[in-house]
Order: sequence, then structure tokens, then C-alpha cells
Amino acid sequence: MLEISIPYNLAFAQLVASFMEEAGACYGADEREKNHLRLAGEEAFAFIMAGIPASGLKDQFKLRCQDDQDGLLFQFSNHGRPLNVRHIPDFSIDDPDNTADGLSLHLLKRLSEKLLFRNLGQNGWELVLLMRFQHFMLLPGISLAGFSKQTITASNTELNVRKATATDVPGIINLVYNTYRYSYVKTLFYDTEELAEAISSGKVLSLIALTGNGTVIGHNAVLVESQLLGEVGMSMVDPEYRKTGIFVSLLSATMEALLQNHPKLLLYARAVTSHKHSQAFLSGFVCCLLQLSVHPHASFVGMKGDQNERESLVFGVIPVEGELQRMHLFVPGVHSGIVKNVFSGGVIPVEITEHSGKFMQENTEAAIEFSLEKQHGSICVNYPGLNFDRFLRHETMVLQQEGLLTINVSIPANSDQPAETDAILMKNNYFFCGLMPDVKGSWNLIYTNLTHQKFNFDNLQLFSPEVAELRDYIKKLYLEIVN
Repeated sequence: MLEISIPYNLAFAQLVASFMEEAGACYGADEREKNHLRLAGEEAFAFIMAGIPASGLKDQFKLRCQDDQDGLLFQFSNHGRPLNVRHIPDFSIDDPDNTADGLSLHLLKRLSEKLLFRNLGQNGWELVLLMRFQHFMLLPGISLAGFSKQTITASNTELNVRKATATDVPGIINLVYNTYRYSYVKTLFYDTEELAEAISSGKVLSLIALTGNGTVIGHNAVLVESQLLGEVGMSMVDPEYRKTGIFVSLLSATMEALLQNHPKLLLYARAVTSHKHSQAFLSGFVCCLLQLSVHPHASFVGMKGDQNERESLVFGVIPVEGELQRMHLFVPGVHSGIVKNVFSGGVIPVEITEHSGKFMQENTEAAIEFSLEKQHGSICVNYPGLNFDRFLRHETMVLQQEGLLTINVSIPANSDQPAETDAILMKNNYFFCGLMPDVKGSWNLIYTNLTHQKFNFDNLQLFSPEVAELRDYIKKLYLEIVN
């Protein structure tokens, strides 16, 4: 990867333009394409600078370049005004001074194969340009793009799987890009500094597979949320290396590392329902929950998604070492049968008691979290009160008015709840979807409201017959609400 870092100052516009032009020349750009690169650099930098405050900005501008099939991908950092609040009018020849930004965007779209913006949260924004070349030329030793899997394997006969360190972060992020481009839901894996800190501190236990020349072509990790719970996954293999057995080696190495470092951890994993075979990862897990319509689809390179507009997840758990101690779970009587089926394998032994409690206080105690970006919210109920029905109706309306499409309600499953709880939830269009653990070692009943979207359960692609049985049960509850 090529990169320059300079101050946000228009005086450096020609440096940005020259960097793009010379990078293109190295990869086979002809004179016409080099002119396009130079002009694109000038326009992109000018567009970014138009949103930069006049003073007080300490961040450096970074421009990164890496190959992409038959062209180059340029990533421009942007620490200026958020693009979603920055008004950019279309260019008008009658008002060129006030519509110059619109002209820059128009030119960039004409000059590039693709133009997109990515929200990096606290790290600002990123403008991405994909520039194609007619006679694209790879540089030996710089890139693996364009070579077949067989060619790469022949020159790198030894594949190494080991625990990652902070120095491996650039390779991991490059793998994320090769697999997902910019759509991966865990934004931590796009941030070099944050990911390096997480790996160094132990918040992330990361395992990687490398070729003989040190290129990261596989990854698996555990996000250690507490001493009792961790998320395993973040699994990916470079598209050129799929079906080579690397994934199995990564899983084996992950379990060895967990036994050494976190033997008492309860692991959970989530597999997307748009790609059936990715759920094979959950073999041996107790699949106890379907998380429906969680976020917009990630774009897997070389894979196709289902027809639902938003991604759903199969949620499974497994202890690192042996069986857990027997748990006592309180569930609505109407769902006790399906819950017993879910835990019938004995990996997580449970004792089931049906709800028979009463409301013990006037007001419901709950915490509410939501993401406008994902259009997803959660109402985490600590104690349902006599006002539970009214509370649910009001909070659901408020969240849906914010534009949320999916809302979950969680209810503690380690204590007896009022017998009317499930009926009140169904009355407010929340249907039971399963159970999940939390960082304190407790469990929660999970309900979901999908009334503000179209959802087709038949589009869920499921690998396991047991999960399909849970899907059919949940679908029946959903149809009772919508029909």
C-alpha cells in the first residue's frame, strides 16, 4: 500500500495530484489516464478542503493507494464537516462560486469507475475513488491481485497459522477489504490504531493464517467482553483461498489459544442467514436465538445474499471447556417446549420453570439503546412494572418515529417474571425469538418487533435442521401478529 500524510492545506493540492499521477504511471496508466488521475486528485482534495474548518484541526490528511483487479483504489481521509449535514448543490453555470462543490463531485464521478463515501464515526469520513486502467500492470512483490490461487500456493508452499500481534494489523485490515470491501459490520477492523490496541490489550484474541511471504489470507478472533462471555467469529478467508482447509486450521488454533488464556469463557457466535454454509461454523454450538433484521447486508466478495433487505443472524453458544453448571431459566409457559428442545443436547444443562410471578412495582425499569445507522434498537427491561403495556406502546412508537425498523426487547430469564409478560409483548407486536447470555453470566429472553418492514422467513437460508425448526416456530408467532 502506498500512502502520503500531509496537513489539510490547499497548498498541497499539486502534491496530491502528483502522487495519484505517479502511482498510476507505476501501474501502467497511459497519458490520458495519468491526466485523469491528476485532475481527480485536484478535484477530490479541493472538495475535501471546502469542508475543513479554517483553524483548530490537528488531524493529518492521508491518501492511501492500493491495487484492485485492473486499477487502483485511492482512499482520501476527510476530517471536515460531516457529509450528511453538508449541503452540496448541483453545479450551476449561473452561480459557479456557490456550486463549485457540486462541479467537483460531477467531475469525480465522470473521471472514476466508482465514487463512494464511508462514515468512519469519530475518525471522520473517507472518500474512495476507483480508477481503472486499460493496460493495468502489477508490480512484482507488491500485490497478489491477478494471480491465481494455484500460482500463489506454488510460490508460498508453507502456510502458517499463529496468534496475531499489533504488527499484523495492516495485513488483517487488508484481508477485511479483500473479503468485504467497506461493508464489514465491525468497524473496529477498519481502524489500525484501535485494532492494534485491542489486540495488544487482550480485548481481541486474534488468529491469522499467512502465506510463506507473510501475507495474511485468513483470520478468526474472539472479542473478550468479560471474564464470562466472549464473541468468537470475525472469520474470513481471502476469496482466492476458500475451500483450502485454512478455515479449519484457524478454528483449531483458536480453541488452543482459548484453552490457554480463557478456559472458563462462554463463547457465542453469530452466522449470517444469507449464506447457508457459513453457519457450519456453529457445528457443536447451542443455537438458541434468531436475531432478525439486525443490519443492512454486508457485501461478501464472491458470494450472493438472500432476498431480505436486511441481514439476520443465527446466534449460538458453546463453553470453551466442558459443560456449564446447570442453569435455572424462567420462561413463558407457552414457549417452554421449544426452549427445552433448544437445550436438549446437554451441552448447556438447564432447568426450566414457567412464569408465574406478579408485577411487584408500578413503573417499568429499562434501558434503551439504538443505532440510527443500523435502524435497530433494544429495550432492555430490568423489572417490568404495572405500566409495562403502556410503557412498551410508548417507547416502541418513539423508536419507530426515529426511523428504526427493528426493535428488540430483552427480559431477564434468571428470575421469575409476571405470567402476563408474553401476552403483553405479543399485544405490542413483539414475538419470542430465543434466549441469549450477557456479560454478567445471566440469560435473557429476546423478543422482536418487525412491523415497520417487510420480512420473509422463507428467505432465511439455514444449515441446521434444529435451527430450521426454531425458525418455523418463530415464523408461526410472527404470522399471528401480522395476519
